[in-house]
Amino acid sequence: MNATRAQRESAKADNQSDWVKTPVANLVRHKPSGIYFARAKVKGKLFRARLEANGRTVAKLRMILAVVVETAARAANPSVTITKRRIILRELSLPEPDRV
Repeated sequence: MNATRAQRESAKADNQSDWVKTPVANLVRHKPSGIYFARAKVKGKLFRARLEANGRTVAKLRMILAVVVETAARAANPSVTITKRRIILRELSLPEPDRV
């Protein structure tokens, strides 16, 4: 039995998500904890990193760093490991964003 579009939309409205969109692309906030996360596709794979930031300005800067590091790491090797990310961050002398 196929649901109508109105039924699907009302079901979607009833479903309360713990994730809140922000005006910044690739940046979401976990409502219960208030922590921001970077969420982006890098080389066709979904990437999410915990940014350990409660303010949007700090989260935006850390999100940019996290996406740049992930892109650089995946350019070198598509099956990049956390160790490889840490090496790249050390070479750039940048703090590592927490991973989920």
